[in-house]
Amino acid sequence: MTLVLGGPLLLAGCAGCPTPLISDLVIITYEQRANFNHWKLLDQEGTIEDGVFVRYRIVSIQNNDTHAKTFHFDPGKIYAEEPSQTPIPFIYLAGALPFDIPPGAPFTRPLGLTLRIPGVPGVLKNEPFPLHYASGPDEHVLIIPGPNNPNPPPYANPFTQGGV
Repeated sequence: MTLVLGGPLLLAGCAGCPTPLISDLVIITYEQRANFNHWKLLDQEGTIEDGVFVRYRIVSIQNNDTHAKTFHFDPGKIYAEEPSQTPIPFIYLAGALPFDIPPGAPFTRPLGLTLRIPGVPGVLKNEPFPLHYASGPDEHVLIIPGPNNPNPPPYANPFTQGGV
């Protein structure tokens, strides 16, 4: 009986309990907006046959934890399946450049980024690809899909839908 009651009490917290292992957690929320392998931007258009591009939007970055410290957001640390899959700067980067977020200052300006996922476009076109963040030493980052994340993500064809 003591074990049954002890679990909820431990989860609820108590005076004199040890401090949490992580108290400077940064939470990044994202949406996977679309997958595509054709693109058309201004005077450029193209197609890839060995994969898809996946467009994401960073919705918010929360740096509000108990002992928050300045967080250096680096979009180069974001990846989908492999850490080598970093954002592609030439297709819709839209301001996703490294910058600092002070403690307690939530960041909610949308940022776009695009990753290239290798494979067969017909197989990958509606697949979700969760994002990950390669945290450095003394850096604690949780990256999660937002409540408006489309599942499955739509396949976008700019030749029939007016651009991506």
